[in-house]
Amino acid sequence: MTLRRSARAVVLDEHDRILLCRHVVPELTGAVVVRTAPGGGVEPGETVLAALRRELREEAGLTLGADPPHVRHQEVAGLGGPAGRTGVVNDYVLVRTVSCRPAPAVR
Repeated sequence: MTLRRSARAVVLDEHDRILLCRHVVPELTGAVVVRTAPGGGVEPGETVLAALRRELREEAGLTLGADPPHVRHQEVAGLGGPAGRTGVVNDYVLVRTVSCRPAPAVR
């Protein structure tokens, strides 16, 4: 089995509203729109927190301060995921922030 390692953030503001990223997946029939917690793949030699810092900056324009608490470890197999992977390992951390207008670096 080849699993994709991923770092994700549960981003909550002071009103407990959650930040989700909107992705259009053109490979799926009808260009399906999915919403995910911000985050993404962990590169070889990169820690989960380093990947999360990079992904939050790219996807939401957020800077991660102190090390946030880890809240969930998830392994999903049999997805037929990206780049021939058969599943994903997601590590989720809790990130608290004040209300803001996300400013992604990637559009």
